[in-house]
Amino acid sequence: MLNLTTSLCWKLVQKEGYIAIWQKPLNNTCYLSREAGTKQPLCDESDDPDNVWYTSLKPCISRIPENGYGGNVPSWPDRLHTPPDRLQTIIFDSYIARKELFKAESKFWNEIIGSYIRSMKWKNMKLRNVMDMKAGFGGFAAALNDHKLDCWVLNVVPISGPNTLPVIYDRGLLGVMHDWCEPFDTYPRTYDFLHASGLFSVERKRCEMSTILLEMDRILRPGGRAYIRDSIDVMDEIQEITKAMGWHTSLRDTSEGPHASYRILTCEKRLLKAREAGTKQPLCDESDDPDNVWYTSLKPCISRIPENGYGGNVPSWPDRLHTPPDRLQTITFDSYIARKELFKAESKFWNEIIGSYIRSMKWKKMKLRNVMDMKAGFGGFAAALNDHKLDCWVLNVVPISGPNTLPVIYDRGLLGVMHDWCEPFDTYPRTYDFLHASGLFSVERKRCEMSTILLEMDRILRPGGRAYIRDSIDVMDEIQEITKAMGWQTSLRDTSEGPHASYRILTCEKRLLKA
Repeated sequence: MLNLTTSLCWKLVQKEGYIAIWQKPLNNTCYLSREAGTKQPLCDESDDPDNVWYTSLKPCISRIPENGYGGNVPSWPDRLHTPPDRLQTIIFDSYIARKELFKAESKFWNEIIGSYIRSMKWKNMKLRNVMDMKAGFGGFAAALNDHKLDCWVLNVVPISGPNTLPVIYDRGLLGVMHDWCEPFDTYPRTYDFLHASGLFSVERKRCEMSTILLEMDRILRPGGRAYIRDSIDVMDEIQEITKAMGWHTSLRDTSEGPHASYRILTCEKRLLKAREAGTKQPLCDESDDPDNVWYTSLKPCISRIPENGYGGNVPSWPDRLHTPPDRLQTITFDSYIARKELFKAESKFWNEIIGSYIRSMKWKKMKLRNVMDMKAGFGGFAAALNDHKLDCWVLNVVPISGPNTLPVIYDRGLLGVMHDWCEPFDTYPRTYDFLHASGLFSVERKRCEMSTILLEMDRILRPGGRAYIRDSIDVMDEIQEITKAMGWQTSLRDTSEGPHASYRILTCEKRLLKA
């Protein structure tokens, strides 16, 4: 393991007992100074690490820009409202300077959210899992944070527009890219609130608006709400489709008045009542599985809501974080322990581990904001970070090679996605401050090379970012060798169970390469 992290140019910055922290380099100096024939080469200068949509993983280390973009971000919360350097790399048509556009978007959504809170009592709504379906620079999510609304926001950047993901991540927000003409890789009935501003007037040139609305219906929780702000040219058709889906809707003017070119449609998803035969948006067949979202096509039908109400009857935040949800019973996996006991055991385990990290390695002084748990289980790691008051968001990733625990993660009020770690992760390079992988490699090595996953980790980890890898001793030597080849600084240590345990912990730091 140590040889691997050294070859990755990762630098050991702290070691305490059984735990070590590694940092990724901030520039290419170390990479370029390595011996010829090093196992993990740098990618060609012509390679574009920003291209993540329908691409294959490459066995090379992504170059760090000479200008340092992505590494020199302020600490939280200053970074939320500071125009990042990578704002200058966004390609789009605008007569307004980028920084002015950034500030204008933030001001616009701050005023809008303020009016929503006053007029519609947003703070009384059960908003926890929120999605902005066309996020721009993340101004909507930033405004929710400024107004102290205790919710997670997933900022989605459609592939049909400019790639603003680097700005969203550099602000300390969570985002993904997506094609809204395809299914969204998440479990049904998981979001409390969907926000779509200017989405349909763009995407209708690529697919039917009903395709997107039916997918919104699938991922929206019963009783959940959606706000659609769009051109008057599309509102009649949108309202007709949402009515056919059984949503309760209300069309209203924007703050600009009745002569403005935009309207706002507020929607609430309610249980379907008896409808006339031949209604345009039919229910899906009973044999249809709405949980199957990996490499499937969207269907022109409304996903059925279970008769048992699973996904709709969740407690309010923060009680839902530690309440075993009903959908825990639907998870298929091998275990001799009762599901509820396993749920509680995972939460207790990670709570104790995070507590030890805070005491021994001063985690609260680290610049942790953008965090990913690469094999999330029931979301216990993210819940522990919340319990210990670490001001960060966590993207919980559920690998397709294991049980689909996404319903539990969402019902807890956390955010998550499914992913195949043998494929690229749909995000911008150098966007995460911290990557956590527990038990990931011992499973995925049966499906693809471990170097494939580690190189993808290097691509998405910010220079100066850190990674904790907790896994079987059988895989640690190879992991350490690869991370060393990538220039990461690493340290291998025992777990709290001692030197004879079957697991080890590798702490890593991605550092700038030196000569």
